[in-house]
Amino acid sequence: MKLGEGEYLVARIKKHWMAIIFPLTVIFFSFPLLFLLVGFFPLLWAGYKIARFLTDEIVVTNKNFYVRVGLFEKEMQGMPLDQISKVDYTQGFLGRKLNYGTLYVYTAATAGGVDYSYIAKPEIVKTSIEQALSAIKTNDEQK
Repeated sequence: MKLGEGEYLVARIKKHWMAIIFPLTVIFFSFPLLFLLVGFFPLLWAGYKIARFLTDEIVVTNKNFYVRVGLFEKEMQGMPLDQISKVDYTQGFLGRKLNYGTLYVYTAATAGGVDYSYIAKPEIVKTSIEQALSAIKTNDEQK
């Protein structure tokens, strides 16, 4: 990913390994029964989920927030950091124990925010984004 002039990487965020537990469970435990019922679809689905786990990422720079997803066709959605109004996260019981959760990013344009599930170390990710937002606001105030 090529960054713009004066732009530097703040955080590169990948999904937690728990994101592939269910697809692997489908392959390991259900293969014979599912294969008889629906053919190769469960294997294809699980393979797709695992490949997406390996390729999807969120990238935070000092100026922008990018989400890169896709396997066969890469889709990159980006927004300037100064459009983000709030960042939150939630963690269930298992998420607290294994340190993963769902990250919510709120902007003026999105009612209810956009969520990204199975994010590793969500508290650190939230803090990184908030620090980058704070730096932008400080720079704007100094101008």
